[in-house]
Amino acid sequence: MVKITIFCILMILAGGSRAQLPPNPSEFYVGTWADEAHLESVVCGDTGTVFQLYTMAWIPSGSGLNYITLRFDFPGCLDGSARPVFSEYYLKLIVVDYGTGGTEWTVLFDQCPSGWVLVFRQDIMIIDPDQCGVIIAGEHSLARDCDFVLRDLTVLNDLSINGPGCDPTPTGNGTWGRIKCLMGSES
Repeated sequence: MVKITIFCILMILAGGSRAQLPPNPSEFYVGTWADEAHLESVVCGDTGTVFQLYTMAWIPSGSGLNYITLRFDFPGCLDGSARPVFSEYYLKLIVVDYGTGGTEWTVLFDQCPSGWVLVFRQDIMIIDPDQCGVIIAGEHSLARDCDFVLRDLTVLNDLSINGPGCDPTPTGNGTWGRIKCLMGSES
């Protein structure tokens, strides 16, 4: 029983504390998540639910990030009017709105950060509980490294709102293994 308890405690402490590396760490990636560790890509909630949207980029070591341009398709089911909080390396933001509803953000950086870099985080409110998602258009999203080479970005994921993975009965943030550990079950 002591071994099981220790295993369960380690499993709970280890779960989600560190973000994973992207599929190929020598390439450039971007994605949107609902947590700083960029593990949660589904948000479930009713009208009025507020969550934090994290936009993160993976920049290979030795390349550094000079600026990133992202074209977003931001759905009408969300209110994104809260002021975004930018990375500690943030220098300047340039925003272009397109008549089709898309928005392009170019974020300039200082000090050439690499690894997982926070582009911005923002409080978002669900204003329509129907399924929708925050999408980054990969074909319009680019990064310029600190050698001033323009790089394509691979979009790792989109953030799903009330989509697959949302259970009508909230169960919290635990996995079934964690729940069994907390309940003391060995089965």
